Amino acid sequence: MEKACKTSSFMDSTRMPTASADALIQWWDRLLPDDLAYRGYLPFKVKVHSNTVQDGVQTLKFFVVGHPSPSDQPFTLKLQLEHSYVWPDLPSTAQLGTQDQFGFLFLTPLWLSKNGVPDSLAEGGGKWPIGADSALALALQLIRLLQNEELRQKVQGLMTDYSLSKG
Repeated sequence: MEKACKTSSFMDSTRMPTASADALIQWWDRLLPDDLAYRGYLPFKVKVHSNTVQDGVQTLKFFVVGHPSPSDQPFTLKLQLEHSYVWPDLPSTAQLGTQDQFGFLFLTPLWLSKNGVPDSLAEGGGKWPIGADSALALALQLIRLLQNEELRQKVQGLMTDYSLSKG
């Protein structure tokens, strides 16, 4: 099976679940605000086992294409509650699927390590969004969260010193 690639064109991307994993050809390289860009998600093809909503929370049970799930049990994620593991909106498409449909699901390295899924199963195009998980992006997120102006300036100074020392 050929790996999917990214496209900057929403219209050229695979925006809905499909009947086969091979039909998942291009995922949308959606641009995000900087404050969300520090997380790194990798695109995976998944087969939807079930997709339910209870008390306003969507629960997706799925199989990662190419990975034997333990005891043939699907993985489970509560999409709106587990952002440290999954991106629950476009460019993910699995959240729109029903049983036996295929879609893209953007998962974090943290989820992969906790579930024994190798990142080599990820589709082409690299981490999303671009620059995700970079030290600079994380530092910028930290600066935005700092409420104390003196502390914020000290952190910015340390970042500048670090950047200059790296050339």
